[in-house]
Amino acid sequence: MRTFTIIIPIYRDLQYVKDKVSNILDFDYPADKVEVIFAHGGAKSNKDQEIRAEDPLCRILHRQGYGKIYQLNEAIKAAHGQIMLITDIDARMPADSLRAINAAFDEDPSVAVVGAWTYPMNCTLVDRIYWYIANWLRILEQWILTCSHVSGCCMAFHRFMIERFPDDVIADDVYIPFLANFNDLRTVYLKDVKVAEIRQPKTIGDFFMHKTRKGNAVLRELLRFMYLLQQAKIRWKLIYLARMIQFTILTPTVFLSYPFYQQTSKLRKVK
Repeated sequence: MRTFTIIIPIYRDLQYVKDKVSNILDFDYPADKVEVIFAHGGAKSNKDQEIRAEDPLCRILHRQGYGKIYQLNEAIKAAHGQIMLITDIDARMPADSLRAINAAFDEDPSVAVVGAWTYPMNCTLVDRIYWYIANWLRILEQWILTCSHVSGCCMAFHRFMIERFPDDVIADDVYIPFLANFNDLRTVYLKDVKVAEIRQPKTIGDFFMHKTRKGNAVLRELLRFMYLLQQAKIRWKLIYLARMIQFTILTPTVFLSYPFYQQTSKLRKVK
């Protein structure tokens, strides 16, 4: 069984810390093969003591003011595990997650990145529909060859994949799968490992703003790796180009139509 380093970037969302530690302690995996690093970008607080009280083996790395990618680079540098597992502070993973991820690496030596089915909690209907479609698209990509990217709620990858993220990376959950896929490795998405995402946009407007930022991050990574497209496998080219069409044409069209949707909704109410 492989050793895991679980990396949890945090900044201000300290209200989720206790539940996150409890979630990790419920994992059905040998404790001596798991280390936990909270990559903390904020000021020290009494939550540090709460984390250590829950599990003294949890490590807290404080590096203020440099952003998530800097926190992740510091955590990776300090990590000892064979597998890096980056998970959001508000993500709740099932107890068998590490065993399922370990099995996915065992089943196929070409697998370098493993993600998990994500479902939102306490969300709008449009958010629920979005995640349903997004999850099945990733399963379809995997059936064709490999997933284009995974969810930041759960992303596991081999330690040899990366020494550090480039400073201009915005979305680690997009960069790592692209890095694997363009090096003839695979990214898989585990349909049976269902990860709950607690924090969600509460309104349609918040949803569109959130997805606009995420879409921008995906597009930036698409463009970053475009120069490698010529040498990529044909099936990965098709997946890549489909994502490029999605984030350059389809998604902007939907998001640009949102103000008109708001206006017509107001008119319907007036009538």
